[in-house]
Amino acid sequence: MKKPNNIPMVWFNDDKVLEKITGLTHEGIWDSGVSLDDWDYGFIIEGRYRNIIENDFDLQKILQGCCDNKWIEIEVEGKVFTIGLAYHS
Repeated sequence: MKKPNNIPMVWFNDDKVLEKITGLTHEGIWDSGVSLDDWDYGFIIEGRYRNIIENDFDLQKILQGCCDNKWIEIEVEGKVFTIGLAYHS
């Protein structure tokens, strides 16, 4: 599989952006396994990128939450989204 050169991602600090991109409601995002409790900002990528990036260290270090950083993949109606969240507590 060819490695992508560029990964289009969207930065957000409002869960309304997640709702718009994924098509899920606030509750639907929670139900898909994404904790929306005590986060500061995040990134969303359309697709499954965790295992095809040559060096995912760059992807890991983009999140700098003081408490925790999480990357979660969810599937919505056949589309996969990779969501990264930086948590403050």
